[in-house]
Amino acid sequence: MEDDEFRAELQHQRNEAANLARAELKGLMLKSICVFADAMEDPNPQIRLKAARDSAYIAIKIDENETLRNRIDRLDDAIHLWKEKDFD
Repeated sequence: MEDDEFRAELQHQRNEAANLARAELKGLMLKSICVFADAMEDPNPQIRLKAARDSAYIAIKIDENETLRNRIDRLDDAIHLWKEKDFD
């Protein structure tokens, strides 16, 4: 663990594993949405309510994440422009 090259490779492998896990989760999103849709048609009102709440919560989180991503992108753009600016 004291070898810089080893630590860099370990971090690279961890990043790759995380990227693969994210890709797998994204692939399951459609299936998850179908499960929520089916649950919202369940005859049990408690199941329908839970599916509706969970779906709404996830939709809100997706919207929040998109808003944050847009803000981060704008900040990155501003930093990039600022770094390019000639202050002489």
